Amino acid sequence: MSGGFYKSGFYEFFSCLSTTFKTIARNIQGTKFEPEVAVLKNFVHPGDVCLDIGGAYGRYAFPLSKLVGSQGRIYSFEPGDYSHRVLSSVVWFHRLKNVTIIKKGLSNKTGAMKLLLPVKQSGKVGPSLAYIGETEKNDMVSQEIELTTIDTFFTEENLKRVDFIKCDTEGAEYLIFTGAKEVLRRFKPTVL
Repeated sequence: MSGGFYKSGFYEFFSCLSTTFKTIARNIQGTKFEPEVAVLKNFVHPGDVCLDIGGAYGRYAFPLSKLVGSQGRIYSFEPGDYSHRVLSSVVWFHRLKNVTIIKKGLSNKTGAMKLLLPVKQSGKVGPSLAYIGETEKNDMVSQEIELTTIDTFFTEENLKRVDFIKCDTEGAEYLIFTGAKEVLRRFKPTVL
């Protein structure tokens, strides 16, 4: 399927709604979590501050929010429009007041970049194979995203700690952690 129907907006709205409802149902039922979620309780504790890098549909934000409780904070980074809308809806529905969503990508420098998202056969956007780059293809949807670094984010937000970092960004992890040298050195968080 070409990106034309997706780009029209009509399909995108209903696709996003469908993905949101499926994600909420899975959260309520306690099904379809990433396998690593089962061990989070060994590393994340009440009151912790966590970074959820590559927030996607909230598959980590939801359980992390429960583990850190009302005294903890989750900063979930999701730059993609589609995934950001789903994540925002999931956080709103579950009333995750300790989750802050940041609509920025992370890298080793600040600025702007194209985020390329594949369009699946169904017409849905597939965030699991998204990447930052310059080359557009017919089966890709591109969008301009704002980039920052973890070190810059911590300075701008005046954050004093981080205990846990989950990073799933389809290959951009090296660039992200290169932009986090000071935070990693200073706070020594657990990284997944």
